[in-house]
Amino acid sequence: MMSKDKDFDCVEMKQKAQREIQEEFERSKHEFASFADFLHTRAKKSSWQNEILEKIRRR
Repeated sequence: MMSKDKDFDCVEMKQKAQREIQEEFERSKHEFASFADFLHTRAKKSSWQNEILEKIRRR
C-alpha cells in the first residue's frame, strides 16, 4: 500500500490554533479571572460545542 503525501502539518495546525487562542486571551484577559474562565466562556459561545453537547444530552 502506498502512502499518500499530506498537504498539511497537523502539529503546525494545532500550534497555530493554540497561538490564536492565546492571543485572543491576551487581548481580553482583563475580562476574565483566569485562562480557564476565558476558555469556559469561549466554549459557551461556540455554536459547534453547543451542537455537540446537545447531541450528547439526547443519548
